[in-house]
Amino acid sequence: MIAALILAAGRGTRMRGIDKLLEPVDGQPLLRQQVEIAQHACDLVVVMVPQDGHPRAQALAGTNAQCIAVQDPLGGLGDSLRDGVAALPEVTGFFVVLSDMPDITKDEYNLVAQTLGHKQIVRPLTASGAAGHPIYFDAIVRPEFAFLSGDTGAQSIIARDSSRVGYVQQNDNRARRDLDTPEDWAAWRRETGR
Repeated sequence: MIAALILAAGRGTRMRGIDKLLEPVDGQPLLRQQVEIAQHACDLVVVMVPQDGHPRAQALAGTNAQCIAVQDPLGGLGDSLRDGVAALPEVTGFFVVLSDMPDITKDEYNLVAQTLGHKQIVRPLTASGAAGHPIYFDAIVRPEFAFLSGDTGAQSIIARDSSRVGYVQQNDNRARRDLDTPEDWAAWRRETGR
């Protein structure tokens, strides 16, 4: 079984009061869109949310995604990852997905999935050579997540041993584009018409 762990517990302070994960993309909240895409590629989708009953969790009603409230809403990305990975059932591996990336499609999941079994960690590379998302982690790496905290996410796990990390090349930059400010959203909407 392969899971997707979608990180959606951040405060999004750069959005100045607007919840970027509830912004409409193709007629539905961005977070819901990302969950539905992950459900096409994975057997289980777990979403880390700030608290039980949060509007982000409510936006996922009917998706079969499992929402889990972070233990420390003021914690960083590493804390969310640690809690989320600990909550996963036994899986052969899992994708880690940032929820504010509206250009990620099932193609990114499929591209990474084509190389599963060759490396313990697999992530897409953009056309410009930057590492992106979603990132796949084999279950053998799972125990390392128990030691994460703060805002660095899984970078320490990825950097620990480069020989276990594989990359798959993309011909665009979808796997890197995240939208953090109202200006980012406005520019993205102008560019994409979405």
